[in-house]
Amino acid sequence: AMTASLLNPTCGFSTYEPWGSTPRAVRNAVETEIYDRSRQVMVLGNRVPSIAGDVWLAPNALVMGDTDIADRCSVWYGAVLKGDFGAVRLGAFSNVQEKCVIDAVDGGATRIGQYVTVGSGTSISSATVEDNVVIGIGCILEPGSYVETNSVLEAGTLVEAGQLIPSGQVWGGNPARFVRELDGTEVVAIANIAGNIAGVSDDHMASGQLPWGLDYVQTEALRIKFDVGAKDVKRDVKTF
Repeated sequence: AMTASLLNPTCGFSTYEPWGSTPRAVRNAVETEIYDRSRQVMVLGNRVPSIAGDVWLAPNALVMGDTDIADRCSVWYGAVLKGDFGAVRLGAFSNVQEKCVIDAVDGGATRIGQYVTVGSGTSISSATVEDNVVIGIGCILEPGSYVETNSVLEAGTLVEAGQLIPSGQVWGGNPARFVRELDGTEVVAIANIAGNIAGVSDDHMASGQLPWGLDYVQTEALRIKFDVGAKDVKRDVKTF
């Protein structure tokens, strides 16, 4: 009977109304919400993310649980660093680009060194990446894989569980295979790429976003709106 009721459009509680027919006053519209739905930083029990003050997190990036992000890093739009089943560590001047997922499994850890560029759409789980590495777009690093310093993974590379990528080399393919050696100029360029992306993240930060989190701005707006302990506070804060 319940199933029949749910499928019966004549029942009041299950009647579907198109969005356009719903009175605007009762809609749960994003533009009318005081707090954003998105959460950049999430605490999981006693696992609290540690994020340096000059890190830039995109508004829809997510960092959660046992996660440590060092100075001058950037986490771009739609990327997720998830320290729920293990730890995630990101070294200074490294960047995680759009729609990457970095996590750890079975109590392990993903450790990414300094001046590492993680290309968009990459998945890294319980792997180790040393300093000065470029990981191309759409790569997969399986648990136990290890990428040594001064190396490059071509776009779409699959580094299998337990596989080692030696220092000073380019690898690519599925599964990953040796392509060629890097020359000295290319090795220097790896750190330059990460440094340039750190500079670009400054531009995004300067567009009106703080390094991470805007909750305090919204809280101040609420205090002003409802006159809660804010009679003598004059701030250039948008009211809702």
